[in-house]
Amino acid sequence: MYVAKGVGEVCLVTVPAAICNATARAVNINLRQLPMTTDRVFEALDQGKKSNAT
Repeated sequence: MYVAKGVGEVCLVTVPAAICNATARAVNINLRQLPMTTDRVFEALDQGKKSNAT
C-alpha cells in the first residue's frame, strides 16, 4: 500500500517541535510530553528550582 502525505501535512509535524525547542531554550527545561500545558510548564519549573536548591 502506498501512503503519501499531502503538501500541507508536512508543516504540521514541525510546529510542536519548534515550540518545545523554543521553550527549552527560554527556560532551560525539556518537556517531552504533549500537550504542553501551563500546568506542566510550571511543574517542570518548580522541579528544576528544587533540584538546583539542593
